[in-house]
Amino acid sequence: MACNEEDFCSNRLVLKPQEAGLVDLIYLLWSSDIENRRFVDYSEETRITEFRHRWLIFLSVLLQKVLLSIVKPMPWVGSLFEKWLNLLSSNRGLAVLFHYR
Repeated sequence: MACNEEDFCSNRLVLKPQEAGLVDLIYLLWSSDIENRRFVDYSEETRITEFRHRWLIFLSVLLQKVLLSIVKPMPWVGSLFEKWLNLLSSNRGLAVLFHYR
């Protein structure tokens, strides 16, 4: 793999999950025509014809889309989890928290 400081690597594959739709991903699995996919940027040296390579691209983009979709709820979940742990530690545990006098 030849890389120099002025250029990006000549043997590259860049995935852009923001530009991929579900139909695009399914079409990627069934067709080896990857040149027309807008979410895949690759060099001319990189040839993707095998199903196994297209399957890995499909899984990678799908996982990236899932991670991008949970970016916004994650701070809320983290904050809720932190408040719950602080509530437990402030009240000396779950049993003391639910103990009524």
